[in-house]
Formats: sequence, structure tokens, C-alpha cells
Amino acid sequence: PTHAGTFTTTNGHYTLHVRAANPDGVWSESGLDLPLDVEPPPWLSRWAYFGYVFFSFSLVGLCWEGHRRSLLREARYSRRLKEEVNTRTRELAARNTELEGVNGRLEQASMTDPLTGLGQRVIFDLKLDFEDHTALASLDHAGIDDIRI
Repeated sequence: PTHAGTFTTTNGHYTLHVRAANPDGVWSESGLDLPLDVEPPPWLSRWAYFGYVFFSFSLVGLCWEGHRRSLLREARYSRRLKEEVNTRTRELAARNTELEGVNGRLEQASMTDPLTGLGQRVIFDLKLDFEDHTALASLDHAGIDDIRI
């Protein structure tokens, strides 16, 4: 019959002392010492821990680089957007200036007779009424009741 032994020891250096018996049942006096070196499982070895540390630093580095690139991309987008806003603002300011000029010419054209180039009578009457009203209001404020022209 064969005998087997199972050990649940952790890694390290051990010595197994073995004694044997002959078929008559007589045991050997001195036994045999067998040195055993139990290695840790591969996932707990020094190389595995080195790999874990390397993987962790690599992962942190990749995340850091991804975040840095994202910030650079956002900065480029922000600069491009500011340039577009400034360009559009300049275009709108130029267009506004152009429209103000056209509006001034239209206002002048609406107040001037296109045939004679003289001011419109309606505009003259409106200005006169406004000036008379202002003058009358200031005279009334001063206490003058009767005005003769």
C-alpha cells in the first residue's frame, strides 16, 4: 500500500522527515530528511506583484494622459470658438455700421423732396409744431398768458 500526504502550508522552506517500514513491519531507525521549497502561487509571486504595480502605474498614466488630451482638446475648441465669436462680432459690427449709414441716407431721403432736393413741408411743420410747443410750454412756465405775434 502507498501512503500519501497533503499539506496546506504557505510558501517557504521545509524539511520532510520520512521513515519507512519493511514488509515485516520493522521501521528504519534513522529516516530520511527531504528538503522542500514551497513556492507561492504565480499570482502571489514577486514577479506578479511587480506586474500589478506596473499595471497600476500604467493605468494611472493612461488616465492622466487621456485627461490631459481632453483638456487640450477643450482648450483648442475654446480658442476656435472665441475666434469665431470675434470674427462674427466684427462682421456684425461692420454690417451694423453699413446699415446705420443706409438708415441715415433713407432718413435723409424721406425728409427731402427727391425732385427739388428741398426739405419736405410735413417735416418742417412737425419741427415747427414741436418748437412752438416747447416755446409755449416755457412761456407758460414763466407765467406769461397772452402772446401777440
